[in-house]
Amino acid sequence: VLTVVLYTDEQFRDITRSPSWAGGLFDGKIRVPMRGALGDPKQLEKVLAHEFTHALVRSLSPRGAPTWLDEGLAVVFEMGNLQWAEQTVRQAPSLLPLTQLHYGFLTLPSEQIPLAYAESALAVRMLIERGGPLPLATLLQDLAAGQDFAEAFERRFYFSYQELQAAWV
Repeated sequence: VLTVVLYTDEQFRDITRSPSWAGGLFDGKIRVPMRGALGDPKQLEKVLAHEFTHALVRSLSPRGAPTWLDEGLAVVFEMGNLQWAEQTVRQAPSLLPLTQLHYGFLTLPSEQIPLAYAESALAVRMLIERGGPLPLATLLQDLAAGQDFAEAFERRFYFSYQELQAAWV
């Protein structure tokens, strides 16, 4: 059973203590600020798909999934196109290293948050295009078993995490 809790924007901020840029939260429950979603059901569907993906990632790998992988999967599975992400990356003065996005986005300046999400989504799309979704699922299971990310990544994708970073840039 997965619980979804809908909040007013103010309740969401007060209860979750999430940053202002957060469109939802998964902490065992999907928590979503309504933000006029009743007037825009597509946006609500997008946020719910995003947060549901976090629930799936957490079920496969309760610990150890890098933030860029978790957020990238969530953005990819929102069912939207990634043209906004491509444009965001093209317009960025420089890219953030995926290794910098490994442990979270909360330490980033707020103006870099869209770039972090865009890069994460495009990196995940690249991995899906290169290997399909199965290596991603087994990678998450490896992480759940406590395996080192770089080692598990190389075993599942047949190239190193450093090579991913180089290909990504």
